[in-house]
Amino acid sequence: MLGTSTTKDQGLSAGADRAPADRLGTALALVALAISALLIVQMLALPLGRDQATFAVIGSGMLEGRAPYSEAWDIKPPGIFFLYALADALFGPGESAPRLLEAVSLGLTGWGFWALTRPHLDPRAAAIGFLLAVVAILQFGFWHVGQPETFAAPLLVWAVLATERRYLFAAGALYGFAALLKPSFAGGGLVALIYVGVLLSREGAGPGAVLRAAAVLVAGGLSVFAATALYLHLSGALPAFVWTLFVFAPNYLGDVAPEGGGPGLAHDTAKTLWRVSKLWPVLPAAIALGLVCGLWRHPARGRALHLCAVAAFPLIGVALQGKFFAYHYLAALAPLALVAGWGVWLGLRRSHGWPLVQGAILVALALLLALPRPAAGLWDRTLAQGRAWIAPAAAPGPAAYSTNSYDRPAIEAAAAYLRERAAPGAGLYVWGFEPSLYLLSGLRPPTRFVSNFPQRVGWSAEASRAELMRDLAAAPPDYLVIESGDVMRAVTGDRRDSRAVYDEEFAALRDFVGARYALAETIGPFEIHQRRATLAARR
Repeated sequence: MLGTSTTKDQGLSAGADRAPADRLGTALALVALAISALLIVQMLALPLGRDQATFAVIGSGMLEGRAPYSEAWDIKPPGIFFLYALADALFGPGESAPRLLEAVSLGLTGWGFWALTRPHLDPRAAAIGFLLAVVAILQFGFWHVGQPETFAAPLLVWAVLATERRYLFAAGALYGFAALLKPSFAGGGLVALIYVGVLLSREGAGPGAVLRAAAVLVAGGLSVFAATALYLHLSGALPAFVWTLFVFAPNYLGDVAPEGGGPGLAHDTAKTLWRVSKLWPVLPAAIALGLVCGLWRHPARGRALHLCAVAAFPLIGVALQGKFFAYHYLAALAPLALVAGWGVWLGLRRSHGWPLVQGAILVALALLLALPRPAAGLWDRTLAQGRAWIAPAAAPGPAAYSTNSYDRPAIEAAAAYLRERAAPGAGLYVWGFEPSLYLLSGLRPPTRFVSNFPQRVGWSAEASRAELMRDLAAAPPDYLVIESGDVMRAVTGDRRDSRAVYDEEFAALRDFVGARYALAETIGPFEIHQRRATLAARR
């Protein structure tokens, strides 16, 4: 029966024959946990990318009374802003707080792995799955962690656990909050409804009991939505939220397609599955190993199917969105990694007494973890961080975190310049897509636009530019930064940077800057303009 058997891993040798396998299993689990811990610790040193800095600015603004959407804007659903506000409240402002919360979330993922594994398999199998999950989530570095998808991983794992243990209101609430991170993550709630219905029917429960269980699960999700709607209403942010998610976002998804996007859903679905196999080959390989070694008839098969079905919905979301950024996959990888860990464990157990086979499995596991190109950067960073603990001077510098148009040394230098010269309470506006300047300088914009994304896309440019100019005129910031080089075609729909849009289209902002500001400094791609009135007051 699905999810009800407590039978341990079948096919194990008894008596003295188990000792070598037990020693191997214990050693492998300890090594997996040690590597996982090392990777999580090195994650704490990673800076925040553009998206994560946006979330951090909005989250800290919420604690200061600035409502999301209406007073601090981004396109994402509100769940990620709540989490970044929580990180700020728990660990203080700055870049380390979200990383600490993410480390906690990964720890909760591991705990969920252990709880899901223990009824059917040796708990040491969970440690293998945890290593696979940690590597899968962290291998792409600072740009891809700290996203809604990484925080969704423990939610989905614990929602499966709550469903299996029939804490249905809690399962519904977990799926509800996952939907606030990205709507496709709520698809696991449909899996939970089917799973519970099948389980109760097999136990002889009537339609009434099934409907009552479904009602409890749905009520859990609706309670999260109701609480969120109440918060947005009381903060005055509900109209801006509705416009963002039901007007702006559909235009974004429909009009801004990444280069190389497929001609249709079938193509994008195939591309989604291909990228999973290409970027995380250890997961399908280990799941296939588990099937070959009897997972399909093992007591854990129902739970494995449950996890894979829940993981399918984030992947469906990737295909529907048609944007194949690596972090879009990460929510699906934790449930898949647990099943993959079970596959490795079953492979080692079924090959007991065949040390060459066991050795081949371990070598293949190591190669599949280490060979994908992005993972090489993960191991390099981890080794560099280890050297930095011994010799702090060997720590990776800011340049190690620059990528494409993201110039980390220039960001840190510009933020330091502003932080050192700005008076308490000074304002800053960045015409660009670099919210890290707000985060690292401690200055806040006089407008809700944390980035100029809305002013650079066709369907909202006119209205959002007019709103921006009203905000700037009402509260001219002490410093205004013009950014160059921030080309983001997959976001804005063209290859122009902020400077080009400023020069070619935004005469109102050019006139505003020319009349009130003087160029104070140029640092990398950032022109820092100081308000003349502020400069005169300092003199």
